Amino acid sequence: MLNPLDHPICFTFPGRLCVSAWIEHGPFAMYLIDALRPAILVELGTHYGYSYCAFCQAVQTLNAGSNCFAVDSWNGDQHAGAYGPEIFEELSGYHNRLYGDFSSLLRTSFDEALTQFANGSVDLLHIDGFHSYEAVRHDFESWLPKMSKRGVILFHDTNVRERNFGVWRFWSEIKQQYKSFEFVHGHGLGVLAVGEDVPAGIRPMLDANSEDIAKLRRFFSHLGKSLSARFFVEKLGQDLNQANARDAEQERKRVDLQALLDQRDEEALALAARVADREWHVESLAVTVAERDRHAEALNSRIAEREVEVRALTDRIAEAQAESATLAARVADREWHVESLAVTVAERDRVVESLTSRVAESEDQITGQDLAVADLMSQLADHDRGLAELAEQVSERDRYIASLDADIAERHEIITRMHGEANESHGLSEERHRQILRLTDHLGTIEASLTWQTAQSSRLAFELLKPPEHTRWDGFRRAVRTVTGLSRVGIKSIASPTSIGRWVVKDKQTRSDEPTSQPIPPPMAGGVVGESKENPTQEHPWTAEVVSRKPEGPMSFQGGKRR
Repeated sequence: MLNPLDHPICFTFPGRLCVSAWIEHGPFAMYLIDALRPAILVELGTHYGYSYCAFCQAVQTLNAGSNCFAVDSWNGDQHAGAYGPEIFEELSGYHNRLYGDFSSLLRTSFDEALTQFANGSVDLLHIDGFHSYEAVRHDFESWLPKMSKRGVILFHDTNVRERNFGVWRFWSEIKQQYKSFEFVHGHGLGVLAVGEDVPAGIRPMLDANSEDIAKLRRFFSHLGKSLSARFFVEKLGQDLNQANARDAEQERKRVDLQALLDQRDEEALALAARVADREWHVESLAVTVAERDRHAEALNSRIAEREVEVRALTDRIAEAQAESATLAARVADREWHVESLAVTVAERDRVVESLTSRVAESEDQITGQDLAVADLMSQLADHDRGLAELAEQVSERDRYIASLDADIAERHEIITRMHGEANESHGLSEERHRQILRLTDHLGTIEASLTWQTAQSSRLAFELLKPPEHTRWDGFRRAVRTVTGLSRVGIKSIASPTSIGRWVVKDKQTRSDEPTSQPIPPPMAGGVVGESKENPTQEHPWTAEVVSRKPEGPMSFQGGKRR
């Protein structure tokens, strides 16, 4: 039979005594550590830490060499209630100072903590988490693989059948499969040996008969209840001390209030004296008031007089208000006018700003244009110098043209004489007469166009040729051919009278074999070249040749010579 007296550790008073439903099982917790000497101890659900610290105290006292682990979220649940972080902080400070060298507080869920333990490594497991049937069964089945061959599991609250507690139900099922023992005091505690090798220290308890079971239950219940009573006595002492402290605080407050009341009494006496003084002062004031009443009557008569004056002033004020209304209307009209002027001024300001912006842009453009003008003035100066040179060349050409005009006048007289001779010869057909008229018409066109400059060369050619009178018409034909040749090659070969002479001599040599006898056109009205009235638009072959062979490019001067 198991004799608890062989394990005196069960009589040790727990160092951490606090409010807990587990308080009556503290002696058995210390006995169990001595009987099992577990290598690894794990508690699921620690809360304030009473049961876990009892295990740790026994391990430390017995020098059992156990590694202890408390697993909890320390956030509370439906059965324990919700609480803040101060519970864990207080427990952590107490635990780390005493048991931190072999014990750890794992702030995590039960399932997450499974990965931190190898299968078959836990010797003692205390399940005291959420107390529903499903939660207890899940915790048991999840952690069962972690239990060693000598493993033992504790279930708390096996004797609670309220608030949806389901530990009792699961305990009634699972105790049929393993050796077990149950305490019914302290909300019930089940001891379940799940390993193959039941530890020798608890085997007598698990194999005890009903009489021995009753004795063990009475023994640990008596120790638990005495511990609970002692806790409640200490708690009552703490409550009494707190009550005494509150009474002392109340007495201190009473003394303070009494002192304050005495002070208020003294103040009341002082106020009574001041009231008596005030009453005497009031009587004196009554006499003064009577005198003031008489004086008030005199003032009332004066007030009546003043009222008459006030009515007169009121009438004047009404008149003044009417004038003020008129002035207000005028002021309103002026304000409206001022507002409209302000709008106009604002618009003008915007226009001025726009104009200012445009003036700035214009100034920028003018500045750019000034620079361009300066550049153009420079170019213009260069052009002026070129024009001066050209003017000098033009004056030289004008003198040359004057001499050519004299030659033309002389040749015109020759042509007039030739027409005189032509008048003597009426054998020329009417067709040739129209051709000559067309020729003279084209000559007028030539004088009004660029061909006129080419005609100047022909006039010079007339001067150089100077044919005899009997060959005047033949010379006229050669002159025309000369003009045609010059038109063919353009004006590029006209540079000086010498060059023109060389051209004419060459032309005479090339045409010396041509016949000289040609029909002479009939005379024209007035004896000068003019416009024909008959078929003026018919084109003569000679003039067509002259006109069709206009210079191919413009005349230019360079280095005092015409190109």
